[in-house]
Amino acid sequence: MTMQAHALSVPPFPLAGDLLAACDVHELAPLVDRSTRERILQLVGAFTLPVQTACYECRLGSGDSRVDLALCVFPGLGTSALAQLRRDYDHDPAWRRSLAFLQEWTTSQAFLQVPFVWVAFDLEELQASLPPPCLGLCVDASFFERRLGLSPSTQATTADLLRLAERYFERLHDQTMPEDAVARLERCLDQGVEVKHYSYMLGRQPPTFKVDVRLPVGRVADYLGKVGFPGHPERIQQRIRQFMPWEGHVQLNLVLHPELRGPLEVEFMTLASEVSETHRSGFLAHLVEQQLCDPEKAAVLTRSTRNCRGNLPNGQRYERGWYVKVRFEDDQPVEAKAYVGLLARLSHLL
Repeated sequence: MTMQAHALSVPPFPLAGDLLAACDVHELAPLVDRSTRERILQLVGAFTLPVQTACYECRLGSGDSRVDLALCVFPGLGTSALAQLRRDYDHDPAWRRSLAFLQEWTTSQAFLQVPFVWVAFDLEELQASLPPPCLGLCVDASFFERRLGLSPSTQATTADLLRLAERYFERLHDQTMPEDAVARLERCLDQGVEVKHYSYMLGRQPPTFKVDVRLPVGRVADYLGKVGFPGHPERIQQRIRQFMPWEGHVQLNLVLHPELRGPLEVEFMTLASEVSETHRSGFLAHLVEQQLCDPEKAAVLTRSTRNCRGNLPNGQRYERGWYVKVRFEDDQPVEAKAYVGLLARLSHLL
């Protein structure tokens, strides 16, 4: 078989279950215990779209074994698999709207504005089937250029981003985006930050809309003040700086609908190239000191940093990476989650 023929005969990305199962249960416990892993593998057996990344969302607190799930899908992959998902979930209006969006996105030019989508699930302990998803749309059209260290060739305007948010809000929430939510979003976009994701959280009650923005850690207080976030932005920034004394960027998850409100969720170390092993170890030590992270879970993350590669059964490579989200109520950190991602690589196709 020629190399070209081999490339065409191998699916570019694995199914979620295959990617999650590739990482041995002993490597992630107690972040993800055996029973939780088995339950998640059973649930994702019904998710028939290939994924580029499968992500365990693990609570870090002692005695908290809850784990949610997020799957990253690319356009044009597994279009036929959507038919199976429709057969399984079309009875649910939120699922139906989500699948209609994915069908349109994989068969149109929409991927020029939305290069990939996170399909995330809030999982209850006794979940029998996948709940309605929360869709996280990457709206950074230059995402891959940035990751390669290139200057963005295109830059969406605030007006472009507002139109995008309103269009998909109407399709996914089945209602027009309220004017006050549009105004809040415009303030968030118009401050010289990197706009990363729109999250249409259909699995929440009430359905929620978020925007994720990336900005220098030293700008957090100024930004929160300008967008009208409630609370004490200066105290929030001081707390964030205790976790992250080095210079770099954070991502803020801002709830804009049904209202601009807390808690504030802050993502740290989302770009691996900005973070040294010293930064990571110091960050984890502070989490443990603040009783936001079990020491054994911190040890798992430390090992994951040093031993982060493996192979799928078909020979495809995968890598493991992680970052942490801290939830702040007022200016107090109250919960931490690790996003442990298994990323499929395409090197075996070349």
